[in-house]
Amino acid sequence: MGSTALLVVMLLAADAPLTAPVEQAMQANLAQVASILAFLESPDAFRDPKNAAPISESIDVLARMEHVVRQQDNPAVSTIGSLFGQEVARTRADFDQGRPDSARHRMIGLTRMCMGCHSSAAVNLDFRGLDGLVDSLRLSPLQRANFYVATHQFSRAKELWTKALSITPTNDAETFEQAQALRLAVATLTRTQQDPDAVLEVVAPQLKRRDYPGFMQRALKRWVADASAWRAEGFDPSRKTPEALLAKAEALLAKTGAASRMLSDDEGLVLNMRAAAYVTRALDGNPPPAREARGLYLLALAHTTSVEPALWQLDGLLLERCVQLQPHTEQAQVCAKRLADRVGFSYHGSEGGPVPAAMVQRIGELRALAVP
Repeated sequence: MGSTALLVVMLLAADAPLTAPVEQAMQANLAQVASILAFLESPDAFRDPKNAAPISESIDVLARMEHVVRQQDNPAVSTIGSLFGQEVARTRADFDQGRPDSARHRMIGLTRMCMGCHSSAAVNLDFRGLDGLVDSLRLSPLQRANFYVATHQFSRAKELWTKALSITPTNDAETFEQAQALRLAVATLTRTQQDPDAVLEVVAPQLKRRDYPGFMQRALKRWVADASAWRAEGFDPSRKTPEALLAKAEALLAKTGAASRMLSDDEGLVLNMRAAAYVTRALDGNPPPAREARGLYLLALAHTTSVEPALWQLDGLLLERCVQLQPHTEQAQVCAKRLADRVGFSYHGSEGGPVPAAMVQRIGELRALAVP
Protein backbone atom coordinates (compact mmCIF):
# COMPACT_ATOMS: atom_id res chain seq x y z
CA MET A 1 0.00 0.00 0.00
CA GLY A 2 3.05 2.31 -0.03
CA SER A 3 3.21 5.44 2.06
CA THR A 4 -0.54 5.66 2.43
CA ALA A 5 -1.04 2.39 4.25
CA LEU A 6 -1.71 2.65 7.96
CA LEU A 7 -0.36 0.21 10.48
CA VAL A 8 -3.48 -1.61 11.57
CA VAL A 9 -2.64 -3.10 14.94
CA MET A 10 -1.44 -1.79 18.23
CA LEU A 11 0.23 -3.66 21.08
CA LEU A 12 0.23 -0.80 23.58
CA ALA A 13 -3.15 0.60 24.54
CA ALA A 14 -3.37 4.30 23.82
CA ASP A 15 -7.02 4.91 24.61
CA ALA A 16 -6.47 5.20 28.35
CA PRO A 17 -4.61 8.17 29.86
CA LEU A 18 -0.85 7.94 29.48
CA THR A 19 1.48 8.07 32.47
CA ALA A 20 3.67 11.17 32.60
CA PRO A 21 6.96 9.43 31.61
CA VAL A 22 5.31 7.68 28.67
CA GLU A 23 3.61 10.84 27.44
CA GLN A 24 6.81 12.88 27.75
CA ALA A 25 8.91 10.28 25.92
CA MET A 26 6.30 9.87 23.20
CA GLN A 27 6.07 13.61 22.62
CA ALA A 28 9.86 13.95 22.51
CA ASN A 29 10.16 11.13 19.99
CA LEU A 30 7.43 12.51 17.76
CA ALA A 31 8.90 15.99 17.87
CA GLN A 32 12.30 14.63 16.84
CA VAL A 33 11.06 12.63 13.85
CA ALA A 34 8.33 15.02 12.67
CA SER A 35 10.48 16.71 10.04
CA ILE A 36 11.38 13.46 8.29
CA LEU A 37 7.69 12.58 7.95
CA ALA A 38 7.24 15.36 5.40
CA PHE A 39 10.14 14.09 3.26
CA LEU A 40 8.69 10.57 3.25
CA GLU A 41 5.62 11.76 1.39
CA SER A 42 7.69 13.04 -1.56
CA PRO A 43 9.90 10.49 -3.36
CA ASP A 44 11.60 13.26 -5.31
CA ALA A 45 12.41 15.25 -2.18
CA PHE A 46 13.78 12.14 -0.47
CA ARG A 47 16.09 11.45 -3.43
CA ASP A 48 17.26 15.08 -3.72
CA PRO A 49 20.92 15.35 -2.56
CA LYS A 50 20.25 18.74 -0.97
CA ASN A 51 17.97 17.01 1.56
CA ALA A 52 20.48 14.28 2.40
CA ALA A 53 21.77 16.01 5.54
CA PRO A 54 18.44 16.50 7.35
CA ILE A 55 17.30 13.01 6.31
CA SER A 56 20.52 11.49 7.61
CA GLU A 57 20.11 13.36 10.88
CA SER A 58 16.57 12.01 11.21
CA ILE A 59 17.81 8.45 10.74
CA ASP A 60 20.31 9.10 13.52
CA VAL A 61 17.46 10.31 15.73
CA LEU A 62 15.56 7.10 15.06
CA ALA A 63 18.65 5.08 15.98
CA ARG A 64 18.96 6.90 19.32
CA MET A 65 15.27 6.80 20.12
CA GLU A 66 14.42 5.35 23.50
CA HIS A 67 11.05 3.72 24.04
CA VAL A 68 9.44 4.14 27.42
CA VAL A 69 6.50 1.82 28.03
CA ARG A 70 4.05 1.35 30.84
CA GLN A 71 5.15 -2.20 31.53
CA GLN A 72 8.93 -2.20 31.55
CA ASP A 73 8.97 -5.97 31.96
CA ASN A 74 6.76 -6.70 28.97
CA PRO A 75 8.82 -9.01 26.71
CA ALA A 76 6.55 -8.40 23.73
CA VAL A 77 7.19 -4.67 23.86
CA SER A 78 10.92 -5.25 24.22
CA THR A 79 10.87 -7.52 21.18
CA ILE A 80 9.07 -4.91 19.11
CA GLY A 81 11.67 -2.38 20.22
CA SER A 82 14.38 -4.71 18.94
CA LEU A 83 12.60 -5.06 15.60
CA PHE A 84 12.42 -1.28 15.38
CA GLY A 85 16.16 -1.03 16.01
CA GLN A 86 16.96 -3.64 13.36
CA GLU A 87 14.91 -1.79 10.76
CA VAL A 88 16.63 1.50 11.61
CA ALA A 89 20.02 -0.15 11.05
CA ARG A 90 18.89 -1.47 7.66
CA THR A 91 17.56 1.99 6.79
CA ARG A 92 20.91 3.54 7.60
CA ALA A 93 22.73 0.96 5.44
CA ASP A 94 20.38 1.53 2.49
CA PHE A 95 20.72 5.30 2.70
CA ASP A 96 24.51 5.29 3.07
CA GLN A 97 24.93 2.83 0.21
CA GLY A 98 22.94 4.90 -2.28
CA ARG A 99 19.56 3.17 -2.11
CA PRO A 100 17.28 6.08 -1.18
CA ASP A 101 14.06 4.45 -2.38
CA SER A 102 14.67 1.38 -0.24
CA ALA A 103 15.61 3.58 2.73
CA ARG A 104 12.46 5.63 2.27
CA HIS A 105 10.19 2.61 2.25
CA ARG A 106 11.88 1.23 5.36
CA MET A 107 11.35 4.54 7.12
CA ILE A 108 7.70 4.52 6.09
CA GLY A 109 7.41 1.10 7.71
CA LEU A 110 9.03 2.45 10.86
CA THR A 111 6.57 5.32 11.09
CA ARG A 112 3.71 2.86 10.68
CA MET A 113 5.12 0.94 13.64
CA CYS A 114 5.08 4.21 15.60
CA MET A 115 1.45 4.74 14.65
CA GLY A 116 0.75 1.18 15.69
CA CYS A 117 1.76 1.84 19.27
CA HIS A 118 0.58 5.42 19.64
CA SER A 119 -2.11 6.05 17.05
CA SER A 120 -4.90 7.30 19.29
CA ALA A 121 -2.89 8.79 22.13
CA ALA A 122 -3.22 12.49 22.75
CA VAL A 123 -0.23 14.50 21.59
CA ASN A 124 0.08 17.96 23.06
CA LEU A 125 2.47 19.25 20.43
CA ASP A 126 1.99 21.97 17.84
CA PHE A 127 3.28 20.71 14.49
CA ARG A 128 2.16 23.81 12.61
CA GLY A 129 5.72 25.07 12.74
CA LEU A 130 6.47 22.49 10.05
CA ASP A 131 3.92 23.95 7.64
CA GLY A 132 6.69 25.91 5.92
CA LEU A 133 8.65 22.74 5.23
CA VAL A 134 5.52 21.00 3.94
CA ASP A 135 4.82 23.97 1.66
CA SER A 136 8.38 23.98 0.32
CA LEU A 137 8.13 20.31 -0.64
CA ARG A 138 5.02 21.08 -2.68
CA LEU A 139 3.12 18.11 -1.38
CA SER A 140 -0.23 17.36 -2.95
CA PRO A 141 -3.28 17.70 -0.67
CA LEU A 142 -3.43 13.93 -0.20
CA GLN A 143 0.29 13.70 0.56
CA ARG A 144 -0.17 16.51 3.05
CA ALA A 145 -3.03 14.55 4.63
CA ASN A 146 -0.67 11.59 5.08
CA PHE A 147 1.73 13.89 6.91
CA TYR A 148 -1.06 15.11 9.17
CA VAL A 149 -1.98 11.54 10.06
CA ALA A 150 1.63 10.73 10.95
CA THR A 151 1.79 13.78 13.21
CA HIS A 152 -1.60 13.06 14.79
CA GLN A 153 -3.27 16.10 13.27
CA PHE A 154 -6.35 14.06 12.46
CA SER A 155 -8.84 16.92 12.12
CA ARG A 156 -6.61 18.63 9.54
CA ALA A 157 -6.25 15.35 7.65
CA LYS A 158 -10.02 14.86 7.62
CA GLU A 159 -10.54 18.35 6.17
CA LEU A 160 -8.15 17.60 3.32
CA TRP A 161 -9.65 14.19 2.62
CA THR A 162 -13.13 15.68 2.39
CA LYS A 163 -12.02 18.35 -0.09
CA ALA A 164 -9.51 16.35 -2.15
CA LEU A 165 -11.78 13.34 -2.58
CA SER A 166 -14.52 15.54 -4.02
CA ILE A 167 -12.31 16.43 -7.01
CA THR A 168 -12.80 14.29 -10.11
CA PRO A 169 -9.48 12.65 -11.08
CA THR A 170 -8.13 13.29 -14.56
CA ASN A 171 -6.15 10.07 -15.01
CA ASP A 172 -5.61 6.60 -13.58
CA ALA A 173 -2.74 7.73 -11.36
CA GLU A 174 -4.95 10.27 -9.61
CA THR A 175 -7.71 7.69 -9.24
CA PHE A 176 -5.27 5.29 -7.61
CA GLU A 177 -3.98 8.00 -5.25
CA GLN A 178 -7.51 8.86 -4.20
CA ALA A 179 -8.36 5.21 -3.60
CA GLN A 180 -5.30 4.82 -1.38
CA ALA A 181 -6.14 8.02 0.48
CA LEU A 182 -9.70 6.86 1.05
CA ARG A 183 -8.45 3.60 2.48
CA LEU A 184 -6.16 5.47 4.87
CA ALA A 185 -9.02 7.76 5.88
CA VAL A 186 -11.25 4.80 6.73
CA ALA A 187 -8.51 3.08 8.72
CA THR A 188 -7.59 6.26 10.59
CA LEU A 189 -11.10 7.38 11.45
CA THR A 190 -12.03 3.87 12.55
CA ARG A 191 -8.92 2.96 14.50
CA THR A 192 -7.74 6.23 15.98
CA GLN A 193 -10.96 8.20 16.21
CA GLN A 194 -13.41 5.29 16.59
CA ASP A 195 -16.01 7.47 14.90
CA PRO A 196 -18.53 5.82 12.55
CA ASP A 197 -20.10 9.19 11.71
CA ALA A 198 -16.75 10.53 10.47
CA VAL A 199 -16.22 7.39 8.38
CA LEU A 200 -19.61 7.81 6.76
CA GLU A 201 -19.06 11.52 6.16
CA VAL A 202 -15.94 10.77 4.12
CA VAL A 203 -16.99 7.52 2.45
CA ALA A 204 -20.70 7.84 1.68
CA PRO A 205 -20.26 10.55 -1.02
CA GLN A 206 -17.80 8.25 -2.80
CA LEU A 207 -20.55 5.75 -3.57
CA LYS A 208 -21.54 7.96 -6.51
CA ARG A 209 -18.13 7.54 -8.11
CA ARG A 210 -17.87 5.30 -11.16
CA ASP A 211 -14.18 5.81 -11.93
CA TYR A 212 -13.02 3.49 -9.16
CA PRO A 213 -12.30 -0.10 -10.23
CA GLY A 214 -14.82 -2.76 -9.32
CA PHE A 215 -12.99 -4.07 -6.27
CA MET A 216 -12.85 -0.56 -4.81
CA GLN A 217 -16.55 0.03 -5.41
CA ARG A 218 -17.30 -3.23 -3.59
CA ALA A 219 -15.11 -2.12 -0.70
CA LEU A 220 -16.87 1.25 -0.54
CA LYS A 221 -20.29 -0.38 -0.23
CA ARG A 222 -18.99 -2.68 2.50
CA TRP A 223 -17.39 0.21 4.43
CA VAL A 224 -20.61 2.22 4.36
CA ALA A 225 -22.66 -0.79 5.43
CA ASP A 226 -20.28 -1.69 8.26
CA ALA A 227 -19.99 1.89 9.50
CA SER A 228 -23.78 2.28 9.41
CA ALA A 229 -24.26 -0.92 11.42
CA TRP A 230 -21.56 0.23 13.84
CA ARG A 231 -23.35 3.52 14.42
CA ALA A 232 -26.67 1.77 14.95
CA GLU A 233 -25.39 -0.71 17.52
CA GLY A 234 -23.96 2.00 19.80
CA PHE A 235 -21.18 -0.21 21.17
CA ASP A 236 -19.27 1.72 23.88
CA PRO A 237 -15.88 0.07 24.54
CA SER A 238 -15.21 2.27 27.58
CA ARG A 239 -17.99 0.46 29.44
CA LYS A 240 -16.95 -3.07 28.53
CA THR A 241 -14.78 -5.53 30.43
CA PRO A 242 -11.60 -6.86 28.79
CA GLU A 243 -13.29 -10.20 28.18
CA ALA A 244 -16.26 -8.51 26.53
CA LEU A 245 -13.91 -6.49 24.32
CA LEU A 246 -12.05 -9.62 23.22
CA ALA A 247 -15.33 -11.38 22.52
CA LYS A 248 -16.50 -8.45 20.41
CA ALA A 249 -13.20 -8.36 18.51
CA GLU A 250 -13.43 -12.09 17.89
CA ALA A 251 -16.95 -11.71 16.52
CA LEU A 252 -15.88 -8.89 14.18
CA LEU A 253 -12.93 -10.89 12.87
CA ALA A 254 -15.18 -13.89 12.33
CA LYS A 255 -17.31 -11.74 10.00
CA THR A 256 -14.27 -10.91 7.86
CA GLY A 257 -13.05 -14.51 7.85
CA ALA A 258 -9.65 -13.29 9.05
CA ALA A 259 -8.66 -16.64 10.54
CA SER A 260 -8.74 -18.33 7.14
CA ARG A 261 -7.36 -15.44 5.03
CA MET A 262 -3.79 -14.97 3.90
CA LEU A 263 -4.38 -12.16 1.40
CA SER A 264 -5.05 -8.55 2.36
CA ASP A 265 -8.70 -7.74 3.00
CA ASP A 266 -9.81 -4.28 1.89
CA GLU A 267 -13.49 -5.01 2.26
CA GLY A 268 -13.12 -5.97 5.93
CA LEU A 269 -11.17 -2.83 6.83
CA VAL A 270 -13.74 -1.26 9.17
CA LEU A 271 -14.40 -4.47 11.08
CA ASN A 272 -10.71 -5.33 11.37
CA MET A 273 -9.86 -1.83 12.59
CA ARG A 274 -12.58 -1.99 15.21
CA ALA A 275 -11.33 -5.37 16.34
CA ALA A 276 -7.75 -4.12 16.69
CA ALA A 277 -8.94 -1.15 18.75
CA TYR A 278 -10.94 -3.32 21.14
CA VAL A 279 -8.16 -5.88 21.58
CA THR A 280 -5.67 -3.13 22.33
CA ARG A 281 -7.94 -1.73 25.00
CA ALA A 282 -8.41 -5.20 26.49
CA LEU A 283 -4.64 -5.63 26.77
CA ASP A 284 -4.14 -2.39 28.67
CA GLY A 285 -2.53 -2.66 32.07
CA ASN A 286 -1.22 -6.05 33.15
CA PRO A 287 -3.42 -8.75 31.56
CA PRO A 288 -3.08 -12.37 32.67
CA PRO A 289 -1.13 -14.61 30.24
CA ALA A 290 -4.21 -16.34 28.84
CA ARG A 291 -5.88 -13.04 27.95
CA GLU A 292 -2.71 -11.59 26.48
CA ALA A 293 -2.10 -14.68 24.34
CA ARG A 294 -5.65 -14.62 23.02
CA GLY A 295 -5.41 -10.91 22.33
CA LEU A 296 -2.12 -11.19 20.46
CA TYR A 297 -3.59 -13.88 18.24
CA LEU A 298 -6.55 -11.64 17.43
CA LEU A 299 -4.21 -8.75 16.65
CA ALA A 300 -2.29 -10.99 14.29
CA LEU A 301 -5.55 -11.82 12.51
CA ALA A 302 -6.28 -8.12 12.15
CA HIS A 303 -3.03 -7.84 10.18
CA THR A 304 -4.90 -9.44 7.32
CA THR A 305 -5.98 -5.93 6.38
CA SER A 306 -2.45 -4.83 5.52
CA VAL A 307 0.35 -5.83 3.19
CA GLU A 308 3.02 -3.68 4.86
CA PRO A 309 6.35 -5.60 5.11
CA ALA A 310 6.88 -4.25 8.64
CA LEU A 311 3.57 -5.75 9.69
CA TRP A 312 4.49 -9.21 8.52
CA GLN A 313 7.48 -9.14 10.85
CA LEU A 314 5.37 -7.77 13.70
CA ASP A 315 2.77 -10.40 12.94
CA GLY A 316 5.33 -13.13 13.56
CA LEU A 317 6.47 -11.57 16.83
CA LEU A 318 2.91 -11.42 18.15
CA LEU A 319 2.30 -15.07 17.31
CA GLU A 320 5.61 -16.18 18.83
CA ARG A 321 4.78 -14.31 22.02
CA CYS A 322 1.37 -15.99 22.07
CA VAL A 323 3.00 -19.44 22.10
CA GLN A 324 5.49 -18.41 24.78
CA LEU A 325 2.75 -17.05 27.04
CA GLN A 326 0.62 -20.19 26.93
CA PRO A 327 2.87 -23.15 26.05
CA HIS A 328 1.34 -26.59 25.60
CA THR A 329 -2.18 -25.27 25.13
CA GLU A 330 -4.75 -25.18 22.37
CA GLN A 331 -4.23 -21.41 22.04
CA ALA A 332 -0.51 -21.94 21.49
CA GLN A 333 -1.22 -24.53 18.80
CA VAL A 334 -3.52 -22.11 17.00
CA CYS A 335 -0.87 -19.37 17.09
CA ALA A 336 1.91 -21.69 15.93
CA LYS A 337 -0.19 -22.92 13.02
CA ARG A 338 -1.09 -19.39 11.99
CA LEU A 339 2.56 -18.40 11.98
CA ALA A 340 3.54 -21.43 9.89
CA ASP A 341 0.78 -20.71 7.39
CA ARG A 342 1.74 -17.04 7.09
CA VAL A 343 5.42 -17.81 6.58
CA GLY A 344 4.64 -20.49 4.03
CA PHE A 345 2.37 -18.15 2.11
CA SER A 346 4.92 -15.34 2.26
CA TYR A 347 7.62 -17.37 0.56
CA HIS A 348 5.64 -19.65 -1.73
CA GLY A 349 2.94 -17.11 -2.56
CA SER A 350 5.00 -13.99 -3.17
CA GLU A 351 8.74 -14.13 -2.55
CA GLY A 352 9.30 -17.52 -4.09
CA GLY A 353 11.94 -20.04 -3.13
CA PRO A 354 12.25 -22.22 -0.04
CA VAL A 355 11.69 -20.94 3.48
CA PRO A 356 15.08 -20.22 5.12
CA ALA A 357 16.37 -23.08 7.25
CA ALA A 358 16.61 -20.96 10.38
CA MET A 359 12.96 -19.97 10.04
CA VAL A 360 11.87 -23.57 9.50
CA GLN A 361 13.78 -24.52 12.65
CA ARG A 362 12.18 -21.73 14.65
CA ILE A 363 8.68 -22.71 13.57
CA GLY A 364 9.46 -26.31 14.52
CA GLU A 365 10.55 -25.19 17.98
CA LEU A 366 7.38 -23.20 18.47
CA ARG A 367 5.20 -26.08 17.34
CA ALA A 368 6.95 -28.34 19.81
CA LEU A 369 6.40 -25.77 22.55
CA ALA A 370 2.71 -25.63 21.66
CA VAL A 371 2.04 -29.39 21.80
CA PRO A 372 -0.09 -30.28 24.89
